[in-house]
Amino acid sequence: MRFPVLAVCLGLSTLSAFAQTTPPPVSTPALLAVQNDVTQVVTRVKPSVVTVVCEKPSSAAKDVDDGDGPPMPPTDPTTPLSSLGTGWVFRADGLIITNYHVVRDATSIRVLFNADSEDVERVAARVIGYDPDSDLAVLKVNRTNLPVLELADSDVVQTGQWAIAVGAPFEQPQSVTLGVLSATGRHLDKNGTPSTIAYLQTDASINPGNSGGPLLDLNGRVVGLNTAILSPSRGSAGIGFSIPANTIKRLLPVLVAGKQVKRGFVGVQYTRLAPSVAREFGLDGGLQIGALAQKKGASIGPANDAGVRAGDIIFGVDGRSISTTEEFRGLIGTKAPGDKITLNIARPDFTGTTNVQKLAFPLVLGERTVVMGEDGGNFSIPTDTPITGSGLSVSDAKSLTDKQKTDFKLKGTESGAVVTDIVPASPADEADLVAGLRIVRARQSGKWTDIASAGDWKAFEKRSSPGTHLLLQLRDPNDVTVFRLMVLPAK
Repeated sequence: MRFPVLAVCLGLSTLSAFAQTTPPPVSTPALLAVQNDVTQVVTRVKPSVVTVVCEKPSSAAKDVDDGDGPPMPPTDPTTPLSSLGTGWVFRADGLIITNYHVVRDATSIRVLFNADSEDVERVAARVIGYDPDSDLAVLKVNRTNLPVLELADSDVVQTGQWAIAVGAPFEQPQSVTLGVLSATGRHLDKNGTPSTIAYLQTDASINPGNSGGPLLDLNGRVVGLNTAILSPSRGSAGIGFSIPANTIKRLLPVLVAGKQVKRGFVGVQYTRLAPSVAREFGLDGGLQIGALAQKKGASIGPANDAGVRAGDIIFGVDGRSISTTEEFRGLIGTKAPGDKITLNIARPDFTGTTNVQKLAFPLVLGERTVVMGEDGGNFSIPTDTPITGSGLSVSDAKSLTDKQKTDFKLKGTESGAVVTDIVPASPADEADLVAGLRIVRARQSGKWTDIASAGDWKAFEKRSSPGTHLLLQLRDPNDVTVFRLMVLPAK
């Protein structure tokens, strides 16, 4: 019984008694070394991790996000939704990667640097590439010389190794959790279709808001991008999934170029062969082809064209043994239409004395939407046109439509230049200007100019030099003064 310790809690112990009974601090060099590794990694990587804040239309509430759950619908259906996720810089010239579901349907995107400090920097971002199937999206911000995170080789990671997650769970930015890699090669069903990605599984706590954040090793390299959880409560249950770094490496060139990711198509339906059945055929394992791709009752597809039959057993690809559906999906998922592969097939001999014939079928992978004649879905990246000027549209209050007066809560008799529209990712967007604010004064090179009308602002902007810092005094609909700094683009 440690009465002296209890007495301290009650304020009755003497200092000498406490000193004699308090156990010495635990000092395990190995544990301290791991702790130091983690803290050093976190300090180094946090400047590269951003919080992604999006506004979405209220209709986006019906969407189900893998990992974060759908945003809560606002009371007013005309009010935009706000959603939050994470991303990280992978190229110093302003390229950031995150989950597609974080930015899907977004009408406005902001990334927050140093989001857990008073020096938080809000930067407008735009999507330059995305892939719904892998749930990846690439954002661009108008920044250079950013600190980047390095991608690891996810093919050599091991179950049980340390894993560090950084993100914004439940709107708590730059939160760090520590765990291990629980498994590799996990496949998730999406809408009843098994994924082609072999995910990493981790018990590092991942919650809504972590989506798009990095999963790191003790060297500070990204082994995966956190994307989904399995949980009965929408909160962490210790089962999180990350897109492997090597999958990201393979897709990044296509995403950065704003092109659509296309995946190879074999044209077979298959199931794993039971080990006992495989042994009867003299195989270590394999996948039995139940059927070939069908269109209007006829077999079609690359496998059919190569001579593969229903009932054949795939035991290898390009000489590499295949024994599970995960292995096959993962391997084909790394291939593109037009890539050449060879299926190593065991064909049961139903008429002769040979158990199986081992055959090799070279084939060229197709594209599912083309082979099956399906609608490939909409794929559209907004045209990346250069932004000129401030990106700001203004009007006199008396020129506003009745709807604008209602939306902006103005009477139509106010003075100043009323902001009516903002070009996404423009200097005005970067300055956090919003429709309905009124510019009443502007300063350039230390000199203030009164802005009484839209014409005053247009004349002021016209004579402002490229690269100039403009300090604006504005008033909101309640006539409260706010200041914003806008930097015009340099030519």
